[in-house]
Amino acid sequence: MRTKYIVLDSSVFVKIFLNEEDRDDAIKLLEYIGKNRIYVVCPDIFVYEVLSVAAQNRFLLSDALRLIKVSEKSYLNIAPPTTQQFELAMQITENGNQKSGFPSIYDSTYHAMAISYDGVFITADKRHIEKARQYEHVLLLNDWESVLSE
Repeated sequence: MRTKYIVLDSSVFVKIFLNEEDRDDAIKLLEYIGKNRIYVVCPDIFVYEVLSVAAQNRFLLSDALRLIKVSEKSYLNIAPPTTQQFELAMQITENGNQKSGFPSIYDSTYHAMAISYDGVFITADKRHIEKARQYEHVLLLNDWESVLSE
């Protein structure tokens, strides 16, 4: 699947500075994005989420913000969701179920942006995928290479 648009979850971006098991996948994805000039867009909550994770992990906020700013010069576009995107995000959130749970409005906003761009939301959050799978346009970080580089 070739896509011109990726919505990148903050859960993927923070792996740049967190030493987690799938950090290499995140770095390879970002290299792929840069090499293939893929348009990456994130809702404005992305900045708050990245900074929040940085603070929780004792990573300097100024360094985290610098990573965001450098990324904006290269591939990252941060934008507020449109009214239509936000309405779709609310629909995604409300269409969860008692058994698997309801997606968060945060994750649903990223997901709605991907749908509106006819792109793909790449996340490290398996729970969101299980809760919102019926909306498609979502991909787990660990699966990006097998799907996007086809």
